[in-house]
Amino acid sequence: MAFVNEKISAEDLAKLSSILTFEKISAQARWVPEFSQPWRWTVDRERGVYLLFLTGGGAGTTALLCVGYRRADGYI
Repeated sequence: MAFVNEKISAEDLAKLSSILTFEKISAQARWVPEFSQPWRWTVDRERGVYLLFLTGGGAGTTALLCVGYRRADGYI
């Protein structure tokens, strides 16, 4: 299956919200501004790869590309 652009389902958003938080991201990259939860992503479910933009924070619009993938012990 190829990458598909889609709206994030309520179920996936609930999982994502527990993993993708400002606190967790900024602990690894202090330059990241606060962001809003994404509502769309580009996903390849077969390979378990997720691409999404995190936007918000500061003057103007800031965008951060976030790449995640599924592992046996969860998501990264």
